[in-house]
Amino acid sequence: MAGGLPLVVDAERLDLNGVIEWGRKKMLEGDYDQAVDYFTSALNFRPGLMHALVSRGYCYLTLGEEDKAQQDFAEVIARDACFNRNIYVLV
Repeated sequence: MAGGLPLVVDAERLDLNGVIEWGRKKMLEGDYDQAVDYFTSALNFRPGLMHALVSRGYCYLTLGEEDKAQQDFAEVIARDACFNRNIYVLV
């Protein structure tokens, strides 16, 4: 993550909420590639984190990477079909 904020707040633990918030901030700024990096980092530490999957899927969709977006949205649906019904429109 060159040029971004460090993902590790404490050497012993990752601040997942902070990582996701920075990802959302990057989304709002239109920096979807950087946002994907943040959400992917969160998912590396907590696979299946629903908010990170939905947000990363949206970023992929915006970047034109429909296959990757569909994989993220399908994983959300498989884990919890009622989590965010809006993603059914996107799949």
